[in-house]
Amino acid sequence: MEYSALTIGLADELFSNVQTLLTSSHLRFTPSLTVQDASRLLIQQVFHLLVVDLEYLRSIQQIDWLASVRRVTFIPIVVLSDTPESDLHTLIHYGVDICISKKQAPLLIADIMLSQLRRYTEYNHFNNPENTETASFQAGDIFIDPPRHMVKVRGQPVNLRPREFSLLLYFMRNINVVLTAEQICEHAYRLKGGTTVASIIKRKTKYSVVYTYTDSSGAKRQKWETCGSHAEAKKRKAEIEHQIDTGVFIPPSADTLSDFLDEYVSLYGVSTWAPSTFDGHKALIDNYIKPIIGDVKLDDISPRMMTKFYKDLQTVKAVPRYGHPDGELISPSTIRDIHKLLRNAFNQAVKWEIMARNPVQNATVPKAEKHERDIWDAQTLMKALSLCDDPFLSLAINLAFACSLRMGELLGLTWSCVDISQDSIDNDCAYIYIDKELQRISRESLAQMGEKGIMFKFPTVRGCNSTVLALKEPKTRTSVRKVFLPRAVAEMLVERKKTVDELKELLGDEYKDYDLVFASTQGTPTEANFINRAFGKLIQDNDLPKVVFHSLRHTSTTYKLKLSGGDIKAVQGDTGHAQATMVTERYAHILDDDRRVNAARFQKEFYGGGGTAAVEAPREQQPPASDPLQSLDAAAKQQLLLKLLAESPDMAALLTALAGRSA
Repeated sequence: MEYSALTIGLADELFSNVQTLLTSSHLRFTPSLTVQDASRLLIQQVFHLLVVDLEYLRSIQQIDWLASVRRVTFIPIVVLSDTPESDLHTLIHYGVDICISKKQAPLLIADIMLSQLRRYTEYNHFNNPENTETASFQAGDIFIDPPRHMVKVRGQPVNLRPREFSLLLYFMRNINVVLTAEQICEHAYRLKGGTTVASIIKRKTKYSVVYTYTDSSGAKRQKWETCGSHAEAKKRKAEIEHQIDTGVFIPPSADTLSDFLDEYVSLYGVSTWAPSTFDGHKALIDNYIKPIIGDVKLDDISPRMMTKFYKDLQTVKAVPRYGHPDGELISPSTIRDIHKLLRNAFNQAVKWEIMARNPVQNATVPKAEKHERDIWDAQTLMKALSLCDDPFLSLAINLAFACSLRMGELLGLTWSCVDISQDSIDNDCAYIYIDKELQRISRESLAQMGEKGIMFKFPTVRGCNSTVLALKEPKTRTSVRKVFLPRAVAEMLVERKKTVDELKELLGDEYKDYDLVFASTQGTPTEANFINRAFGKLIQDNDLPKVVFHSLRHTSTTYKLKLSGGDIKAVQGDTGHAQATMVTERYAHILDDDRRVNAARFQKEFYGGGGTAAVEAPREQQPPASDPLQSLDAAAKQQLLLKLLAESPDMAALLTALAGRSA
């Protein structure tokens, strides 16, 4: 009888010596280079002995791989170790039969291997040849040899996996027995001793299969897999246990946060985000998340770890960008942006069943003080316009204020979307139509997002630029809107059109006509930094209150709410907000003028005009003024009525109609 032994990690000299010593024992040795190869061979072939060098498993940090072997087969496992005494307890726990020192003579090692082989293949059978656990037998065309895990059908050998062999053996031993589905499943999908590998836990209306596995580093991990129904959970539980029993279970990869965020951006961000959002989120990921916690395994992320991460971020210097000086620390608002990004990403991970729960949901985030944007009142705005001697900047300020425009909408405005005909101006129906915005976008976002929402890309002067200037669709659907112009602003646009036409005629083909309202003298687009610099210089030269250009949109919205008597929907039509609450919560600033008026009204109504602190007592009710018609006689009243009817034919007709109805 020939038997097979599988070896892992044995040194060439020891392998050769043992093989030579056991040649006469009809033992064929198969060396394996890796544990992956060994796992595959144990499933595909029949072996009667496993010999492992423990130091090799230590070097790859997979000592507990031995436990997975015992789930596949019951063959003897012989382990060679440099420190057998200290390793013995752990190895027995993993199912190892014997552990010996590699310092022993090859002859002794060979003898121990041979003794384990004889115990497994011969002794049990010899002592009890009728034992159904070890004795071979035949049923019909099928021959089965349990000790050797051999199956033949009509004399031809058939290779079966250990669990397949076990199930076949179970059926053959119960040929005349009617087996229930529960009995079959219990036999097929449970470990020796009936220990269940996975369990089912109900969470609200769904069921989760929870099981423990060992990752590639040897660490114990717990995995939650959410199922839609109890039946689905039972099926998945059985699959997991079957895979573990048969040795084909592949542990879920312990992806790092960096790997997951790459997947999140490519699968979710690309299809959901706008280009500007894509660039902003990528900057947060690349600058602050990946460099610090990118190498952390997803399974290791916890609310406590994330709380510490947010706290540590407060001491990290921010990546320099436009308008922010070098050396500035990351602001609490940026940390909250990072938290929001991670929260949304982990929510998606839960939906994808990569994680059981969101680890940042209960993390503590630093508080960020909300600073209301400073704005100009009407007096300051009019003063700034009177001091502005740049017609280009003056038009930009007036349009941003009168039409509540964002910077990108202002710079992306084209003449084809402007109606400033004389008839429209005379009838107070001149307007601009907002259907695009100008934005600088990274080439990376364009490449990954497939130029989604891009209407036109402007040619670049330098091909090495990492960004391009483009006209894109607005932020939201509600951002596409018509905004009517005050007559004065419409006339400013008329003057601007004359200037542009003169430039076209003067420069001819040298003028790059992109139909832009705010274009350079050559017709090329005007970027936001040009407007911001000019606006900042106007403020600095004239000692005006410091605000940003976007504050004009806030000023516009505030005064439109005031002048419309709080007509939120009408104002929303001008601002283009997707939600009306944005109009009141973010853009409706409280004006000091209004507050002063309220104080004056309280003074007049409650405190009198003298400014005393005591509230005046209610005044006595005055008798109503006398009616002058009461002093006239009937003839005089009739004469007065006829005079009024003669002067108002419409009133006479109305009274006649009413008299006819009453009759």
